[in-house]
Amino acid sequence: MFRHFIGRRLFRRTPDDSPQGAGGQQQGNEFLARGELADAIRCYRAAADADPVDAAARLSLGFALLEQQSIDEARHWLQEVLRLQPGQHEAHFFLARAARMQGALESAAAGYAEAARHAPAFELARQEGAEACIALGQRELAAERREAALRWFEDAVARCPGSAPAQAHLGLALETLGRPEAAAESYGRALALQPSEPQALFGLGNVCMQRNDPAAAATHYAQVLGVLPDHLPAQANLAQALAATGRHEEAARRFRQVLQQHPGDAGALLGEANALLTLRRHKEALAAYDGAIAVSPQSPLAHLNRGNTLLALRRPEEALQGFRRALQLHPGYVEALVNIGSVLFADNRFAEALQAFEEALAQDPANAAAHWNLGLCLLLQGRLERGWTEAEWRWQALGRERLRTGRPQWSGAEPVAGRRILVHHEQGLGDTVQFCRYVPLLAERGATVLLAVQPALAGLVETLPGPFQLVPAGEPLPEHDYECPLMSLPLAFGTRIDSIPAPLCYLASRPAGVRVWRERLGASGARRVGIAWSGNASHVNDHNRSLPLAKLLPIADAGVQLVSLQKEVRESDAAVLRGAPVQDFSCHLGDFEGTAALIECMDLVVTVDTSIAHVAGALGKAVWVLLPFSSDWRWLLDRTDSPWYPSARLFRQPRPGDWDSVVAAVRAALESEA
Repeated sequence: MFRHFIGRRLFRRTPDDSPQGAGGQQQGNEFLARGELADAIRCYRAAADADPVDAAARLSLGFALLEQQSIDEARHWLQEVLRLQPGQHEAHFFLARAARMQGALESAAAGYAEAARHAPAFELARQEGAEACIALGQRELAAERREAALRWFEDAVARCPGSAPAQAHLGLALETLGRPEAAAESYGRALALQPSEPQALFGLGNVCMQRNDPAAAATHYAQVLGVLPDHLPAQANLAQALAATGRHEEAARRFRQVLQQHPGDAGALLGEANALLTLRRHKEALAAYDGAIAVSPQSPLAHLNRGNTLLALRRPEEALQGFRRALQLHPGYVEALVNIGSVLFADNRFAEALQAFEEALAQDPANAAAHWNLGLCLLLQGRLERGWTEAEWRWQALGRERLRTGRPQWSGAEPVAGRRILVHHEQGLGDTVQFCRYVPLLAERGATVLLAVQPALAGLVETLPGPFQLVPAGEPLPEHDYECPLMSLPLAFGTRIDSIPAPLCYLASRPAGVRVWRERLGASGARRVGIAWSGNASHVNDHNRSLPLAKLLPIADAGVQLVSLQKEVRESDAAVLRGAPVQDFSCHLGDFEGTAALIECMDLVVTVDTSIAHVAGALGKAVWVLLPFSSDWRWLLDRTDSPWYPSARLFRQPRPGDWDSVVAAVRAALESEA
């Protein structure tokens, strides 16, 4: 759309204009003001025909013909004006406009420049000249000629520094050239001129995303939509920014809005699917990934995340196919290799899993997930030396912030005699119980050990042998020379399978607590078996390691008295527990000191892989551990015993999910020992 001069007097008459010409000119202006274009052209044409040197009539005729879209004839009369008056700036201006209307943008830009040269105060020539330069720059950008685009946008700004669109497009060129800071300055100048300039707001959103500030980006994209509600790129980018800030519900809704405008938008389909996957709306996510792949079947990311969705839906074989398809589309795709290895690992296909992790590390030697999973696979196979080293990548892989005390981590090589070393927990309660066994070994080396553990374990861990100082939770850390996470101690001590420190017991229950529990339990003529059937529901592997209480109850038929060691009972198990032949003291269980005293009163503990297994093993109590088909690394492979806990006996699923076989084996073992 072009700006027009309709409604104001355009030209001054020259002294030699004829009266007939003046009359025709005046009458034509009146028709033009009323929008009667054909009559205005007739009057201007008559005036021009009447006087072969009437430049004003020719100029008016050229303008009116342009309004009528008779561009070639308009150009003829405007060139006539320049023949008569070579410096006539309005003729140059209208010729530039004619060129622009015909798509000859370079000629238009030159013509506007000529008009402005002859009349420096002619602001409209500068404005339309800047618009022509912007259009030229946009054409160059579309052809990916970014430097050429930059020159045109710089020309636009030089012609009209007060043009917000010119400043905004200069920012766009700088952004595409990888100069985000300079782009942000141009966008800022545009917004100072026009706070609602959409290109500048959109560009600032992009720069903020590059700066890893998605919250600010979301604000700018939302402002674009306030000006242009149907702006599809702003809608899509806003959705991406919302997802990056963790606002996945809003992101999914925004992606859905994009899809309502453009149902086949592959990026929006993939973005919506990713948001739904993060929200754990897995069935909806799977449908969205299917839609994205239907539109863009060559997208490695869509196949990868579809595999992740299938994995969450516990369809590992289909997930593996998706990961392999992603790898086929993108050879060397590290995330696909790691995921392939993880699925194979969970299926006990260790040689193939190790190969996948090693291939991932060949592509990306610093990939934390590949290192961590490789470490777990090696540890599970008993290859502890390298396994401990790879396991040090757990911090980056799990996204956990480790304790920073400002002191070096003890590697095992530094002498610790006479030194103060802070040993601290890092992960689950079971991990703390398992690895606190190294504290007495440090004390034997002459170290003063400062031990920080979870509050729930403090009372129990106090029974560790050897001198050490327990650090109360929430209090300032005491001065120390070294620090070491508990799970890094096996590496520091160079632990191998044949050198695992495994005393029969290294923790103890308090006699007073045991007496309380014996009174509470009362006499029993049957063998007393403590049971724990579920762990922390938020644990990533809980669906594999826990089982419903009802599945465990058949062991009661072996003539034993069952006692629940569960502190927390899930709603799905509560009704079963109330009607089961199980003594339940969950209301009396507080910290692990009390749990240890209750375990001491048992003849046997039967438990899934949770902290109860570690506490019973650390107490030296006979403990039978029920393991899923793909068990945690610490239980190793194909063993019925544990080098970590001499009193432990392991019962393993023969097939994924087959708890019935495990429970039947436990019942048979109980009956054989009756």
